[in-house]
Amino acid sequence: MKITGKNKGFTLIELLVTIAILGILASIAIPAYMGYKKGAARQEATTNLQGLALCVQQYYAENAAYAPGAGPYNWAPPVPGPAANDFGWLTCFNPKAPVGSVNNYQYTLTTTAGPPPTFTATATPVAGPVLGDGNLTLMYNGTKTGNWPQ
Repeated sequence: MKITGKNKGFTLIELLVTIAILGILASIAIPAYMGYKKGAARQEATTNLQGLALCVQQYYAENAAYAPGAGPYNWAPPVPGPAANDFGWLTCFNPKAPVGSVNNYQYTLTTTAGPPPTFTATATPVAGPVLGDGNLTLMYNGTKTGNWPQ
């Protein structure tokens, strides 16, 4: 059987050029993806802190105190297993990670009796892309410290 025309297939040069292009695209895409993951985790923490602040304000409206006793109170993510939760008295605060992932932050609530009574809610990175990123803090008067997303 006689083959006419060009041979079918790829040359070594074509394969190397394709691999080089894929490498360049990966070197651009992977850091961008990690930045998005970090931003999403930080946004989750800020949302949880604001939810915690609302729950504490609700508790204050019902009980004339930000907490049932002296703090600090801690909520640590499961590693693995149930969360270590000192917020049992604060039933409206229950941060959950999506199935198959972990919570990236541990939350701490510190209260003072006053006058005036105050609280400080802190999210400390413990896992994921935000590890080593610094704490996020929300105070009773709305003051925010840390690297809050814009």
